[in-house]
Amino acid sequence: MERDGEQFVGMAALRAAYASRPMNRLTRHVISNTLVRSTGPDSAEATSYVTVYRVALPPTKHVPPYPVTGPDVLGEHHDTFRRTEAGWRLSARVTRTILRLGQTGANT
Repeated sequence: MERDGEQFVGMAALRAAYASRPMNRLTRHVISNTLVRSTGPDSAEATSYVTVYRVALPPTKHVPPYPVTGPDVLGEHHDTFRRTEAGWRLSARVTRTILRLGQTGANT
């Protein structure tokens, strides 16, 4: 998996990346506008939009709903799929951040 140029190769790397996150972080990914294209009998590609919400869970409130100011990130997933003996599997993902909460650009 690649996220904004950072590579994560193998399950151990993915587990380490998630284990390094703050324990009190609640994250939700809303995936939309998925477009799947066949690239062969045993391969396909897909593009999806992703909206990411994150909140640091309050130490005293452990029941939702939690307050949130808006999405943290708007981005894109670019996925590659391969058909295996076990069925279709995600073989690669490249994630690009398009907008991030708190960053200013030329039009602000």
